[in-house]
Amino acid sequence: MPVLRYASMPGPSKLKPNTAGWTNPLFSEITGLFSDYWSEITGDFVYSSLLLDHFQNPRNVGELPPPAVTVEVSNPACGDIMQLSLLAEQGQLRDVRFKTRGCVASIACGSLLTELIKGKSLEEAKKLSAADLSAGLGGLPPASGHAGVLAEDALREAFRHLQ
Repeated sequence: MPVLRYASMPGPSKLKPNTAGWTNPLFSEITGLFSDYWSEITGDFVYSSLLLDHFQNPRNVGELPPPAVTVEVSNPACGDIMQLSLLAEQGQLRDVRFKTRGCVASIACGSLLTELIKGKSLEEAKKLSAADLSAGLGGLPPASGHAGVLAEDALREAFRHLQ
């Protein structure tokens, strides 16, 4: 097991802003330090490096102006909210943006969703499921399965408004 050295947390001037909020530069180092051992110690699921990358560096964040379709869905059980904007032209998704207020997994699922459907035909994008998102992020812990469902619900709702 790696040796944990005590370190003082950086002050606000050393925190790095990203589109999901503020991150501590030690976060990746600390999570990496225990990633191989954490599930053995606690039996808990550890987020994959793919999921953490989408959380820390979310892609396609924002909102598209009209004529894009913008929808907002929520999960009443956990309180997560996802907004999804789609711009479709000639049967293709030309641009996609998202905003999420929610957990690590919800932000990551929104980010991956936009990467997977951008530039695809509407028919291809309609085939995407929560299971595809989970697999694309290296798996979701059971308690975070709602995040993939939230992203899929946002996509289905957007398609209802496109037609």
